[in-house]
Amino acid sequence: MADELWHEEKQEMFRQLAEQTRQGKVHWGCTYYNPISLLAEDVIEDEPACVSHIFEAQTLINGIPYHLTLSESIDIPSGLGDISIDLTRDLQARYLMTGDALSRRVNVYEYCQPEELLERFADDPVTLLAAAIVPKLAISDKVRDAFSWAAFYYEKGISQKVLRHPVTQLARKLFREQRVVDFHRIILDCDYRAQLLGEMKKRDA
Repeated sequence: MADELWHEEKQEMFRQLAEQTRQGKVHWGCTYYNPISLLAEDVIEDEPACVSHIFEAQTLINGIPYHLTLSESIDIPSGLGDISIDLTRDLQARYLMTGDALSRRVNVYEYCQPEELLERFADDPVTLLAAAIVPKLAISDKVRDAFSWAAFYYEKGISQKVLRHPVTQLARKLFREQRVVDFHRIILDCDYRAQLLGEMKKRDA
């Protein structure tokens, strides 16, 4: 029961942060960005390959500092998108560290096809908070500067199957063109993902 109450409180907190961010009442400053990149399959941890990006940001709310880490990813080859958020309130007397992710809704997420994610999770507080924050962080100097040093992938031994996967190819294109918001959008919006894939195929034809 206590866990359920805390989960509801956390969701309400994320929902309020999303609304306050959207209204311009809360302003996030980007402190770090790891650009769109390809991560190889982790056999030991039983993790699939994925394309992802990560933001770190901070803000002050009523004089209290908050730090946020937001990660968005798409698994290869399943195409399932996920959004994960970790939030820390950095005040000794009221210290808080919490996190959430769409994939933690196990009873729903594990039975979803990629094209079902947007409809199922459109109103989820994690989705709402990401939608409010990412477009604002995407235009920051930290994000622009990160593309000057980053590579799409660093690891060796990634299979050709993963490298040639359409989502990998699309993510690589968005990385090269620094289209951060478009990558954010294709995490859950498979119609838009398909549109960009179609445009890519036409240009390559």
